[in-house]
Amino acid sequence: MALWKALAADMKSGPWGNYFGPWVKDQWYEVEGPVVGVDKNGISTRPHNGFHCSDDIIHCQYSVPVEYLAQVEVEGDSVIHDKGKVQTWQRMRVVSVKAWPASKSILTIDWAEGQCHYRWAAAFPSEADLYEAKNYQGQWAQMLAVIEPVWKGMFTNGDKIYGLRRKYNYNLLKPEYPQSLERAVRLAYFLALCRNGYGSPRGAASFVRDAAYKRPDIWEIVRGNVEAHWATLPEA
Repeated sequence: MALWKALAADMKSGPWGNYFGPWVKDQWYEVEGPVVGVDKNGISTRPHNGFHCSDDIIHCQYSVPVEYLAQVEVEGDSVIHDKGKVQTWQRMRVVSVKAWPASKSILTIDWAEGQCHYRWAAAFPSEADLYEAKNYQGQWAQMLAVIEPVWKGMFTNGDKIYGLRRKYNYNLLKPEYPQSLERAVRLAYFLALCRNGYGSPRGAASFVRDAAYKRPDIWEIVRGNVEAHWATLPEA
């Protein structure tokens, strides 16, 4: 099974601000000491040492602002969580690395939106059909003009909603709209913003998560698309 690692523009990896690198392809890196630490009572604690990867090409994109996606090989001690999605290893090397700029993240978001498009099409059929047509035709400004009023109309404060952050907007969502619908419309709105140059995502994991809300098969479909597309790209 392939193991994946996301790298930032400087070929460094995370997670979460603890950057390592730059990684050099085919060079082994190793940490000293155990991957899992112990507390003062000798009880194992969470991994605090080692290199991170995932068996999921989308999930690995949570860790850094993505510019490259790499396949890695691993050896030594390990701790594996979430059925392989989160892995920490004592030794690791990058064996293949390919550029994954913002345009690839936007492409991933487009795939994700396409899989959950039915959710908001059921509530806004004419707008959803027009949005889909404008996306297919590459008419990005018209695409945004269709979805923006749909998005803003879902909230009690209209134009004054706080960005696209769920936790700030949920209490302003009109009661007739379920959160699952809000997720789908927000994803469609963000895709249109990106198409028009108003967003530059570096990784798409959180957007695929929204598309796959209560539908894990959507995640797997998009994951398959990403892996297949990555395979067609030249080495960086």
